[in-house]
Amino acid sequence: MNSPRRLRRGEVAPQYVPKVRPAEQLMVDAMADVQGEKILCNSSGRAQFAFALAIARPQSQVTCWFLDVHLRDQAALAPAGVPANLQLVCEPDFPGVEYQTICLVLPKTGEAELTRDLLQQACVRLVDGGTLIATTDMRDDQWLHTEIQRFFPKVTRRPTRKGVTYLAIKTESPKKLKNHDCEFMFRDGERLIRMKSRPGVFAHRKLDVGARTLISVIEPMEKGQIVDLGCGSGGVAVAAALRHPELDVLAVDSNPRAIECTQWAAQENGTSRVQTRLDATGKSLESNSVDVVYANPPYFSNYKIAGIFVETAFRILIPGGRIYIVTKAPAWYVESLPLLFENVTSDLIRGYSIVKATKSMSGKVPATAPEYEEYRSAKPRRRKPKLYEE
Repeated sequence: MNSPRRLRRGEVAPQYVPKVRPAEQLMVDAMADVQGEKILCNSSGRAQFAFALAIARPQSQVTCWFLDVHLRDQAALAPAGVPANLQLVCEPDFPGVEYQTICLVLPKTGEAELTRDLLQQACVRLVDGGTLIATTDMRDDQWLHTEIQRFFPKVTRRPTRKGVTYLAIKTESPKKLKNHDCEFMFRDGERLIRMKSRPGVFAHRKLDVGARTLISVIEPMEKGQIVDLGCGSGGVAVAAALRHPELDVLAVDSNPRAIECTQWAAQENGTSRVQTRLDATGKSLESNSVDVVYANPPYFSNYKIAGIFVETAFRILIPGGRIYIVTKAPAWYVESLPLLFENVTSDLIRGYSIVKATKSMSGKVPATAPEYEEYRSAKPRRRKPKLYEE
């Protein structure tokens, strides 16, 4: 029987097809409106619309764009394989070619500024007379309608019980493009560090308090290698490299925009010791090669992603190596880390907990590695989702 961890890491093909999410199902329902030989789309799930379109239109070239390499890799595990006319890409921006139709799946929980960015890119990438199709699972949506009209004067709105589908024709290119990127600075001691963020990167337009807390516990080291897992815009990695110019720093994230921002920050702050890696599972990292791991795992996915962070850290750390995790919910880490690490502690700093642990000198697992999917926290109170939270 396949273990959950092997399935999660992509070592075995999934034995099921995930349910199509509502906004993407609306796009599947609108497939008859897709025109042209070159089509670009995104996905809120496993690229189900892209697969269905590529199979139904073998004469068309379909490109499905992702902003997370994990989602792209999961889509590529489709049991029937990827059709020859379907390309799955994970890049910071849409590919720099023109398309006859662009299909954007925009769930109601999406990020407002990222949505605006994608709509602007779509208008630029469409040929004159090209078609934009956008879907949302917000049944009474008006916000997205207004945003589409900023780029496409004439928009057809098709409301259903599941949500709304929009169709628009490009009549002209945008007269002025808005830059949604943000440059900012933060202070680390006497040093000002320049940063850049983009829509879709965690904590866009600021350095989040969790990253600041991690920076405050960076160890003084004369040599060695550190890894910043889930680097975001690169604040922890760049701060560590500037504090200790003799260290090798590797920043890892599954978001190509996060990698792009980290590279920018390293160059702008004059450090060449920061290397980057686009990786969602940690497979590309060498075992027993790292002295310290700093990690800021996401809170969603019921600790599955946190489990990947912990397992990756254990594998890549040298015996005696340390891991520092910043979190507002330390209970799971305090319970789980002793199954892999020694000397697990948790300290409260600035409202966040820093969980620290050490890999045993023998490098052996002290107990059976936990199946992280079995952990179930208390269900939070449900709230009505907001459309495109700012």
